[in-house]
Amino acid sequence: MQTRNWFARLGRLAVRRRWWIVTAWIVLLPMTGIFAAQLPSRLAFGGFEVPGSQSSAVQRDLTQRFSGQVPESAVIVVRHPQLTVEQPAFAAVQDGIATRVQAVPGVTAVQSWRTTRSPSFVSPDRHTTYLVAGLAGDQNESMTAAPKVAAAARSVVAPGFEVATGGAAAMWSRFNEIGKVDLGGP
Repeated sequence: MQTRNWFARLGRLAVRRRWWIVTAWIVLLPMTGIFAAQLPSRLAFGGFEVPGSQSSAVQRDLTQRFSGQVPESAVIVVRHPQLTVEQPAFAAVQDGIATRVQAVPGVTAVQSWRTTRSPSFVSPDRHTTYLVAGLAGDQNESMTAAPKVAAAARSVVAPGFEVATGGAAAMWSRFNEIGKVDLGGP
């Protein structure tokens, strides 16, 4: 009984022409290896922003119209188990982190409890605070700046202080690092 199933016909064809198929694979596999070796240098790691798209144009327009607003930011959390944010030693660490982070290329401004006095920057127990570093440019530029912000923030940490960094730019930057390693890139 002849079946009209497409997969059955494909299977019969593969069995009848098996040596042609094996030969084609033997020829094509090394050719794909040549292209695969060039793949890591040709892939662009980045976020979800498409240059020239309407959403990019709107984001650029919003940034220009509302000065001081940045589409991307990095967050730096600072904690000390005994000191509170009001104490001079804690204040010195916050100021040191803000100064170092502000010097990172691509950072537009750094806001903290010390600059705003906003209670939203301080934990209820007053032992933890955070700083927000505004990052200039598009997603790709902010992902480049995020690891530099983290390194700058950790470079001035006094003993007893815990510093952690985060935010969307830091997350995407880390994803890209992992992706490059997985693809065998630098």
